[in-house]
Amino acid sequence: SSQNYGIGVFLGIIIPLLILVLSDFLDSRIKNKSDLDKATKIPLAGIIGHNDKTSNLAVFSNQKSSVAESFRSIRAGLDFFTASKKNESRVFLVTSSISGEGKTFCSINLASILSLGGKKTVLIGVDLRKPKIYMDFDLTNQVGLTNYLIGEVESNEIIQNTSYDSLDMISAGPVPPNPSELILSDRFQDLIQDLREQYDFIVLDTPPIGVVADAFELMKFSDWNLYVVRYSFTRKPLMNYVNDSYKNGSV
Repeated sequence: SSQNYGIGVFLGIIIPLLILVLSDFLDSRIKNKSDLDKATKIPLAGIIGHNDKTSNLAVFSNQKSSVAESFRSIRAGLDFFTASKKNESRVFLVTSSISGEGKTFCSINLASILSLGGKKTVLIGVDLRKPKIYMDFDLTNQVGLTNYLIGEVESNEIIQNTSYDSLDMISAGPVPPNPSELILSDRFQDLIQDLREQYDFIVLDTPPIGVVADAFELMKFSDWNLYVVRYSFTRKPLMNYVNDSYKNGSV
């Protein structure tokens, strides 16, 4: 009957609509800037667009791209935030909640855009459990940070020159059995002090804070900490840890 037909049409519209509303309500992922503003009071350094290239070297591969411009905007914002340290080397630590949020991509391109300004920059792979930044620069991971921290080599032996002006890199090196203990050693502190005298900028690509606590331990060596959030990927509850730390002043 026409009544049954009308009920069927109504249910065919309202049920999918309810499912969509309910799924959106239950979805805890950060999907836009409004969600981010509600999830944290940490100042926003900038927004990076999607990288549709296979390489992480977005800035160097196309310096006029929207992604490169996004990192230029971040560089300008960091210049404003770090104005009080204008005559000092600045150490930027980059982390995130979990793997897959673009932390390493942001570390690489932040270091890239800083070096394009003519400032001597060194990018350090401090994620000793998952060494990978060396691959994008076609460099080696045979000797790196781990070798220095266990006393096998000195700092000048782990610094690699990239093919780009003003940008050097220190890879993580072979995966050690005790990464957290190595990072907390006096030799890491000595390395940062040594590099501060040689470079204008130091960028630390660290492990995600939702996986291990290494990034929090490393923050005592950094001047500024950057926390990467990926839209439609990062879940709001993951930010509680860093929010609490930000409120109590530990980050």
